Amino acid sequence: MRVKKKEIADAIRQHMSKSGAKEPSEILVLLRRNGVKISQPTLWRILNGEYEGDPKSLKDICKYSSIEVNKYYYDVDPARSPKLMSALKDEWDGTPEREAFLARVIKAAGRMARA
Repeated sequence: MRVKKKEIADAIRQHMSKSGAKEPSEILVLLRRNGVKISQPTLWRILNGEYEGDPKSLKDICKYSSIEVNKYYYDVDPARSPKLMSALKDEWDGTPEREAFLARVIKAAGRMARA
């Protein structure tokens, strides 16, 4: 599962703005005042979409804000990418060793692309 990071951040900002908190520092104060335990760097990463996975703090913010987090999740199916599947078919020789190597390369490339 992946999260539509920009869309969920926009929904959080919109909700917080309606509550009078427009700047990240104001959002942080509002959240903490209402029992949402979150650090400034974590809030910054959520508002800027710079996080991996499904952080608990994101769910906590959405719960406080009455944002239905599930509508921002989506599945990615690599089999629907002809270009990706073609590259794998061209480079995988069918051995478990080559499979493991290609999986490591893809994961490393994904981390580099996010950096």
